[in-house]
Amino acid sequence: MSNGSLQDRLACKHEGVALQWHVRLNIALGTARGILYLHTAYEKPLIHRDVKSANILLDQHLVPKLGDFGLVRLGQHSNSMTVPTTTVLGTSAYMAPEAFRGDVSVKLDTFSFGVVLLEILTGLPPYDEEREGHDLVTHVEAMCEEIGCINVLLDKQAGDWGRSCIIRQEEESSLADSLYSLALNCIEDNKRRRPNMTIVVQGLEEIVGIKT
Repeated sequence: MSNGSLQDRLACKHEGVALQWHVRLNIALGTARGILYLHTAYEKPLIHRDVKSANILLDQHLVPKLGDFGLVRLGQHSNSMTVPTTTVLGTSAYMAPEAFRGDVSVKLDTFSFGVVLLEILTGLPPYDEEREGHDLVTHVEAMCEEIGCINVLLDKQAGDWGRSCIIRQEEESSLADSLYSLALNCIEDNKRRRPNMTIVVQGLEEIVGIKT
């Protein structure tokens, strides 16, 4: 793809221009819709198992394409979406806790997408040995737990994140706060409390709709 991977663009590799917040929102929504298609287009869900920013490719218009289907696994029927396996595959910084136990379901992709949302918000790499809390989830939780918002880690290169937008009738908040809240739901340790991608897409559509 002419604009490479989302990971490279967030890192501004090859002297690339930083992605603005509204572009990042559209990339997040487009990616979520792609994952949702895998989960719902057929009788049984297809589980990607390696959703990460390096596998989200951007065309000339910065439209995202989900790539690398080498780890795709066929799930069970929609009313039974867990498939046990003894093989642990994927990229560790994006893997849900249950993945290490061989518990494979569509909620694995939800967790991984939540990590991608954190990357979109912060511009930080998913793993960095030089920082406290090497993986991004641990780092964000450590930095943001006390203040309860993402502001301290927001990627300033992305712009103002629509801080003047009204999220609810009487409550003013930034789009970044809403996106961070959605990301936290996606990376919930307990997969039963994690949303499916239908709910994630609906949440992103609401955020993007507010932006427009």
